[in-house]
Amino acid sequence: RPRYQSIIEASMPMQRLRGVLIDPPTPLSIETVEFTAFALDEFRRRVADDGASLWLLLVSGRKPNLGDASDPYRVLVEGLAEARGIPVVSMHDYIIRQGRRVYDGNFPFNGHWNPTGHQWAAEAVLERLRQRPEVCGASGA
Repeated sequence: RPRYQSIIEASMPMQRLRGVLIDPPTPLSIETVEFTAFALDEFRRRVADDGASLWLLLVSGRKPNLGDASDPYRVLVEGLAEARGIPVVSMHDYIIRQGRRVYDGNFPFNGHWNPTGHQWAAEAVLERLRQRPEVCGASGA
């Protein structure tokens, strides 16, 4: 039995986990899930020790479905984060809601964010913070 198996089983419904590991065109290894779960637990613990809040920004990229609801990596990370009470901000969803093309936020040949991508990431986080002002100790924005 893998070392972190109990972390995974306790934090993600098996049907959803099965879809991430077996059904997608790019199946993920159980080790990927274990290490991701472990990393999120560590980040959450360290941030809590600092008295701060941990949020997860799911990014988008040059591939058309990177970051959309069908992306197996998104399904994995989002499921594990939500199970741990870590709020998730989807940059991809924000960009689509704005009527923009996700790949316009990346440099043409390497997938890194260009200045527009950085702006959109900041806007996506700001939008979510306005929905959850209590995270910053504010009563409303």
